[in-house]
Amino acid sequence: MMTPRWILGFVGHRRVPDREGARHAIHETLAQLASEAEAQGAKLEIHLSCAIGADMLCIESARELGLPIHLILPLAEKEFLKDFKESHERDVCQEEIAKAARGERGSTLRVCQSNGVRPDCYYDMSREIVHNADALLVFWNGKEARGLGGTAEIYALAGHMGRPLGWIHSETHAFTREQWPDAWPEPDPEMTKLAAALEEAGSKADTIPSAEALAKALSAMNRKNAPFFRRMVTSIIWINAAAALLGATAIVSSKMNQGVFNFGPAMWTTLNFVLVLVAAYLIRYLRKRQVYNRWVRGRMAAEILRGVRATQPAFDPLDPMVRQRAPEWARFALTVSLETHRQLALDTIEAFRDHYVERRLENQMTHFETFGSRAVVFERRMTRISEMAALAGPICVGLVFFNKIVRHLDVDWVWQRTMLGALFLGLIPVIFPLVAGTAASLNSAFDARRRSKRYPELVDHLGRIRDEIKELRTPASILDAVKNAETLLLNELLEWRSTTPHKAAKKR
Repeated sequence: MMTPRWILGFVGHRRVPDREGARHAIHETLAQLASEAEAQGAKLEIHLSCAIGADMLCIESARELGLPIHLILPLAEKEFLKDFKESHERDVCQEEIAKAARGERGSTLRVCQSNGVRPDCYYDMSREIVHNADALLVFWNGKEARGLGGTAEIYALAGHMGRPLGWIHSETHAFTREQWPDAWPEPDPEMTKLAAALEEAGSKADTIPSAEALAKALSAMNRKNAPFFRRMVTSIIWINAAAALLGATAIVSSKMNQGVFNFGPAMWTTLNFVLVLVAAYLIRYLRKRQVYNRWVRGRMAAEILRGVRATQPAFDPLDPMVRQRAPEWARFALTVSLETHRQLALDTIEAFRDHYVERRLENQMTHFETFGSRAVVFERRMTRISEMAALAGPICVGLVFFNKIVRHLDVDWVWQRTMLGALFLGLIPVIFPLVAGTAASLNSAFDARRRSKRYPELVDHLGRIRDEIKELRTPASILDAVKNAETLLLNELLEWRSTTPHKAAKKR
């Protein structure tokens, strides 16, 4: 599968006394960390600004090592370039910004969300680097910061946020680490399990080099796992229902003078025992093979990937939406975001808008309309059966009670003289509650009740967003509408997951 990406943030002094020594120290440190990441099956990418001094040296070293660079500016480009007094340094910075804007060698560009006032914007930019980074590397003299957003202040902030810290001393060039795990970066549990599930489904990890290939592999796996799991669950429900009915038959038959249909009570009990064993085996099989867990994991991955592909390059790939709501999927979302960001390029915001409406909103609405209508029909049918069985239950129990009164009064009633009549009176207190429970179980197994209510609501909400977004013209308004739609879809995905035992699956 695609190689997990890990983000190394970098901040450092603008004043660098020994540029050659600093360049060598930064280069060696990046090479060492990149090698460690590769040994763990990951890929290192750098997140920083392009200020005068240490930032530019880090960019040079990262370019030489072939590490993708993700630039962030504290201000709009024109205003930020005023920080450069030397024209040569300004030209180099402009060139790096242009490379990042073009996505050269996997680079990306963003402007910090700040008030645009110095020095607040420098602090906000550095905080955003720490927020997006998995670890922070600083080029620092070890002294207190001289102003808001200084290296010392950001180093302390990253420490409080629990980030692994690397420190290149700006004078001695010695490299030290703090809060750094023994094995970094650590393998991501969800991506590891997902790769194993894809291997199990017949897709080798090393044959999935791109987001498009991954989408196809996930789709194939989910088409296999979802129907198989539902068939197994349905079979378990029906087998347990049959076992309960046979158990009741065995009890009734044992009270009769002769076997029913030439079978004695022992035979009914044996059949009941066999069915119970079959149901237990199927449950054990599902648990051992983790079919349910693989299905849930596969659908989560597929939906996250679908959302990422539909919204890139509009949103920042370093901060995917799922990161805050489902942090265990943050590494996967980051990796596919960066991969997708490099592959998708739309020239205008109008082209992005039209692409999003056609490829995302229309497809999702069709999906919810199709499966929502099916869920409505299924839920109504099962609910009707359950309600009818529940209403018939008291009547049947009353009939049995009437039969006991008749027997107590020694009244000769035709139902008591026939084998089938006696069997019927013995089983009806069990049959109708069993039917009601089976119908309710099938409703739950197919998530029909939630889908029948939730999916029509989603179609309505997405339809309104679609109608609105078609009329929007500015980037801010379009992206805000897209964010609303993606929030709605993400909430649905997490709501669906909340109905599954994902916590147990996560522990395993």
